[in-house]
Amino acid sequence: MSALDLLSAASFEFRAPDVKRFPCLRLAYEALRAGQSAPVYLNAANEVAVDRFLKRQITFNAIAAIVERVLQQLPAVPVESIDQILTADRSARAAAEHVSNRLGRTDLSALQGSQH
Repeated sequence: MSALDLLSAASFEFRAPDVKRFPCLRLAYEALRAGQSAPVYLNAANEVAVDRFLKRQITFNAIAAIVERVLQQLPAVPVESIDQILTADRSARAAAEHVSNRLGRTDLSALQGSQH
C-alpha cells in the first residue's frame, strides 16, 4: 500500500477562524498573547470544565464561560520553572472548580449568552 499523498488527493481551502462561534479559540489566542502563565491557566481550566461537561454537570457552552472567568480572575505571572508551572496549574484548577461550583446552571447559561 502506498503512502497517502494529501496534495494530490484533494484541494484545501482555508478561511479565517470564527472566534465568535468557537470562543475557546479566541481564549487560546488571548492566552498566547498574554503569555507567561496564561496558557497554563487556560489548559488547566479547560480540563476541569471538560471533565464537568463529561459528567453532565455543565453544558458544552459553559466550558468557554468557565475558562474565560478563570483567565479574568488570575493575573498572568512569569513561569520559569516546572514548580511555577505546577503552581499555576493548581491555581487555575482550583479557580475553575470554584467557578463551576459557585455558578449554578442558570448562571452559567447567562455567562454563555454574554460571550456572543
